[in-house]
Amino acid sequence: MSEPYWVALASAPVDYKGAYDPAVSYVQGDVVAYNGVNYIAVNPSLGSTPPIALPPAVGIGTSLPTGAVDGQEFILTDSLTTPSYTWRLRYNAAAAYWYFIGGSPWRVAVDADETTTTTASYVDLTTVGPQVTIPRAGDYLVQHGVDFYHSAASAQWGAGLAVGAVTPTGTAGRVIEGQTGPGASVAFNNSDKAFFIGMNAGDNLRERYISNTAGTAHWRRRWLELTPVRVA
Repeated sequence: MSEPYWVALASAPVDYKGAYDPAVSYVQGDVVAYNGVNYIAVNPSLGSTPPIALPPAVGIGTSLPTGAVDGQEFILTDSLTTPSYTWRLRYNAAAAYWYFIGGSPWRVAVDADETTTTTASYVDLTTVGPQVTIPRAGDYLVQHGVDFYHSAASAQWGAGLAVGAVTPTGTAGRVIEGQTGPGASVAFNNSDKAFFIGMNAGDNLRERYISNTAGTAHWRRRWLELTPVRVA
């Protein structure tokens, strides 16, 4: 195996010889730029083009690496064998946050048709949720939806996002609200999205339900999708 002439230079700043020129004779210690990468000569050469530097491997795991450097990328998942989500993140050292740059949202669904009677406040159904436990502190985009129908010809209802068992609010698009009609048992499908800022790791986020019209409210095909904006 022949000896190398160039190696990629990771440190900066440096004293450049300028862009690599195949017509220039370089000596040990010369630094050039080639294809956006800095190289330092480890042996004298003429016309020996620096090798293409491969990008660093992107790690994957269930927890983010410590000691991250600016621009580092990592794929965060909840399981290496049966993942519910895979989020590709890039670290911003100035903000001390990992920013979402691609991947699949965490989608949770409950298809079963479950019922409530008249309620004065938001409640959980027999199958709680759909729900997720926030994996990392940070800001998230949440989208959710539900199919609804009622035994009465007209019914007022709402499906809201709640942190834990608190009552959902109508701010920031967190509550889907509607009124059925014109006849009983007419199904409605609706969805909404909201930003949740400053979530804590371990927070339980779930959909809860209200129908203040006498009779039986039916809820089915409920779903929730969680996508990070940035996480710590």
